[in-house]
Amino acid sequence: MTAPSFAAEPTDYTRLLPESGGRVIDLAAIKDLLAIRLDEIVARNAQAESGMEATANWAAEIDCLVAAAATRAAAKSDRRHRGFAMVALGGYGRGELNPSSDIDLMVLYDSAGADVVDTFAAELFRPLWDAGLNIGHACRDLRACAQAMTEDIKSATAILECRLVWGDPALFERLRSDVIEAHFARYARDFVDRKILECLARHARQGNTAFRMRPDIKEAPGGLRDLHTISWTERALDSGGIMSRLDYRQLVSRADRHTLARAYDLLLRIRTEMHALCKRRQDVLDYELQPRLAARLGYADGGALCAAELFMRDYYRHASGVHRILKLLFALYAEKRSWARRGWRVLQRRRVTDDFVQIAGQLYLARQDAFEGPQAGRRMMAAFVHCQHRRLAPGQEIIKRIRDNLHRVDDALRTDEQTAAGFLEILNGERHVGPVLRAMHEAGFLGEYIPAFGELTCLVNYDVY
Repeated sequence: MTAPSFAAEPTDYTRLLPESGGRVIDLAAIKDLLAIRLDEIVARNAQAESGMEATANWAAEIDCLVAAAATRAAAKSDRRHRGFAMVALGGYGRGELNPSSDIDLMVLYDSAGADVVDTFAAELFRPLWDAGLNIGHACRDLRACAQAMTEDIKSATAILECRLVWGDPALFERLRSDVIEAHFARYARDFVDRKILECLARHARQGNTAFRMRPDIKEAPGGLRDLHTISWTERALDSGGIMSRLDYRQLVSRADRHTLARAYDLLLRIRTEMHALCKRRQDVLDYELQPRLAARLGYADGGALCAAELFMRDYYRHASGVHRILKLLFALYAEKRSWARRGWRVLQRRRVTDDFVQIAGQLYLARQDAFEGPQAGRRMMAAFVHCQHRRLAPGQEIIKRIRDNLHRVDDALRTDEQTAAGFLEILNGERHVGPVLRAMHEAGFLGEYIPAFGELTCLVNYDVY
């Protein structure tokens, strides 16, 4: 889910930010250039350009302005590049800027720049603020960065996503190696645990569903913040050496990564259009915005659904996919942590059949090829029958493997009497019916087994009243 390489031609702001000679900063020209470039980016975004490319191009434009302002500030401070590095943090560090996003910058300095950092910062930030940018700023040396990461998880998250915009590359590399990697070598698991709790609390505030009528595309389950959480988890574990990138990729399958990338791109496109339409930061998909956004993003009335309904159906499909993958990741991470602490062999295993075992209240596969071959579909249904009988939750390994093998759910399985009998057994059960049906739905099995139900998934009825 990394942003693509910046495709736009860089704008030269140095002539508008003169280093010397008594010339004044041409703020009007800077504002005009920024407005022209943003209009170009938004126009391409509406014409089906990649949402990631649009946000990356706007970040690249801001890079050009920040670099010119930093060069001027360094000259005024008589330091040039020595002792300073301009570091992008947070979303700006990801190269992900929507039109009204905050631009978080940190002046990183060492002993060579400590005596003039206040002068440098004042000369740097004043023209950026005067140009109307939403600049968040900090000035820190390496020790202060390490302290901020230890004391505040928001600071740790922002610095994790840092990117060098201008200045001393050696100083920036020291930030990465001596501060970030050192921090996560000690605190990676704690960081991920706290991010999971933070995410669950945010979901609770949003009703624990991706299907709100007026969803917040940043904070709601399945929104941009969930995608960021997945990225933070990977980077923290990798930076701390807790889990190799290969191990992490076993948690999130190639197909799920493709799902995440498509959702990320759509959500960034939507957010760019919302900011442009409202001319301010706007993250809630209000009713009145939905048809306007649908039109700008190229949706048209089709069949029984209007353009707004088709647009929102796409949103819900992508958001629910992100939410599902995030829950899967959290569950798999928790399972791996539990097994690491207690040991796989210490956990009590109870045989259910030759295909399944019960471990700590969950159903797991006894053999890895259970959902392959001609009997795969029957075994999928059997897994849910066992969950209903024993009041178990399907382990995330089972959910993941069912999703990977949904192509095996075909018309032959839908007309198979043994499979139908198992499904009716679940429906007629006296207990644990709802949780099992929800698990079947989350695994994608219910919509494949009953295509009419699958067609209803994410169906929207747009009515502004």
